[in-house]
Amino acid sequence: MMATNLAPGVHWVGAIDWNLREYHGYTLPGTTYNAYLVRGEKTALIDSAYAGFENQILGRVASVCDPGEIDYIVLNHIEMDHSGCLPTLVRKMPGIPIYCTERAKTGLARHYDTSGWNIRVVKTGDTLDLGGKTLTFLEAPMLHWPDSMFTYLAEDAILFPNDAFGQHIASAARFDDQLGKNEALAHAQKFFANLIIPLAPKVLKKLDEVGKLGIAIEMIAPSHGIIWRSYAGDILKAYIDWSQGVAKDKVTIVYDTMHGSTTMMAQAIAEGVMAEGADVRVCLLRDGRY
Repeated sequence: MMATNLAPGVHWVGAIDWNLREYHGYTLPGTTYNAYLVRGEKTALIDSAYAGFENQILGRVASVCDPGEIDYIVLNHIEMDHSGCLPTLVRKMPGIPIYCTERAKTGLARHYDTSGWNIRVVKTGDTLDLGGKTLTFLEAPMLHWPDSMFTYLAEDAILFPNDAFGQHIASAARFDDQLGKNEALAHAQKFFANLIIPLAPKVLKKLDEVGKLGIAIEMIAPSHGIIWRSYAGDILKAYIDWSQGVAKDKVTIVYDTMHGSTTMMAQAIAEGVMAEGADVRVCLLRDGRY
């Protein structure tokens, strides 16, 4: 198993789940659990995956360095698709410092036996100096759990936002320009609609907060799906538009009928919509395709 290079000393070392078909109540074509290795004079592993995917992660780490060389673990979010490997990692690396928010520390104790774990709580603005690489932490509660945080790598202008800006897709492509901009945005929109949209006001507030920090963001490396290296600006703009409810001129007409009369009405409405230049889709309620 091989890591994927994002920047000098920065690697994707995640896991691909080709078989996942349902998550948080919606269907999907598999997913990835993205973990990242950042190497300066010291080495940090950012996030992990469900228990059972340890071999994928450690195998990819081993293509870069001996896993025993990992000095720190950064946990942006405690949900088990990002933290499930921790018990194995801690057994292999006893005493390794784990950086997370206060709420994450509390939540980890509910998920696992954390007695003996070296958990170090961080707040917005705290940093971790790896020697030539600097990680800065930004608390992001409710994006999408209370414990969530972002991690920013200053030297390479990479944002690791965990679930934000992610997509559920299993693919050989690691980057947006490999998958294709339109397909990447379509998967990101589905992810946003199913997981993030109730939190839209918090998204806008957090993006405003990040903007006021005056930091450059050249790459966005989320915890699921592809990494935004060519279209980081596009996904940031899309999140703003989706959070503000910006919509296309599009109408969906859903109807049912017994004798065809309502079909005629639905078709007439559709014709009127199209005459005004808007996109339209007509869906028979009982049709299994919808």
